[in-house]
Amino acid sequence: MVCTVRLAVAGWVMSVPLLLAAVSVPASAAVPPPPAALTNAVRAPDSHRGDVAFIESGDLYLLSHSTAVVRRLTWGAGRNDPAFSPSGGQIAYDRAGDIWVLTIGAGSRQVTHSGGASQPAWSPDGRTLAYTQVVGAGHSEIFQIPVAAGAAVRLTWTASSGCSGSQPIWQGSGGWVDYVRTNPGGGSCTPGIVRRSASSTGQLIVPDRYASDPVVTTDGRHLVYVAPCDPSVCLSYGVWSATLTGGGRHSTAALGGWSCGEGDLCVQAVSSSPFGGWTQEGTWSDPDTGQVMTCFQGAVENPDHSVTATAPSACVHELVGAFTVRPN
Repeated sequence: MVCTVRLAVAGWVMSVPLLLAAVSVPASAAVPPPPAALTNAVRAPDSHRGDVAFIESGDLYLLSHSTAVVRRLTWGAGRNDPAFSPSGGQIAYDRAGDIWVLTIGAGSRQVTHSGGASQPAWSPDGRTLAYTQVVGAGHSEIFQIPVAAGAAVRLTWTASSGCSGSQPIWQGSGGWVDYVRTNPGGGSCTPGIVRRSASSTGQLIVPDRYASDPVVTTDGRHLVYVAPCDPSVCLSYGVWSATLTGGGRHSTAALGGWSCGEGDLCVQAVSSSPFGGWTQEGTWSDPDTGQVMTCFQGAVENPDHSVTATAPSACVHELVGAFTVRPN
């Protein structure tokens, strides 16, 4: 299926062709996982400038929030998992099993040479990258490596208990890294979101086997993630919020149209947003036509746990065409 992303930015609308993959959910799952990430879906903004990085046909593109100009940054395909540096001047991504860093306007540089590396995440000071590394026998662990130069350091050892670690994120400036620990069956660990640093043992802060896509909100005070939600809030998966150590866990109130019911958007992933709070990514499929749409919406939680929508706002629609930028 060929689709486009339609982004309303600074009074402009950009249409980008995207190829979407079919989504299937095992019928045997007790609680079905959220839909798999759509192939080449736009990544939510994660820079202080509000720029948007996205992958289309395996290459990296950049939409400037201030000028609404779309720039192609790479040629050659095979890129995934773009992540803005804290300054917004660099983008890390994985390609062919290694982590690369692109300095906008100055080209790319390979950071890892191990193979099996993916999901880069920047430290708050922009000097270190945490990432997921395949370690054999179907397991993965969290490593970190200096961006400039240096050896990689292994942070987790979940494979020794038959488990895996993935989806790393950083918690503030104290060197803490959160990651998702999974137990595919037969392992001795408890799955969920784990918090640890290079000098500490892991601390299970979210004991939920279905928790995924953890992120720290822009204010640095809360951990949010995707998991099966409270039935009073939505019907399937939604956003949960907790303190950085896992306290006060609760399902946030759904934004209008994000309740994951029939014909509604279902939250699929979250990321931090420079506009405040986090950005929700969700999918919607028309039961009659089968048309798939992926949308992004910024969100901030209020003291009463209600949620207010913020920038960015974007949707993927079915449409064939080249890049176009026109007044909204």
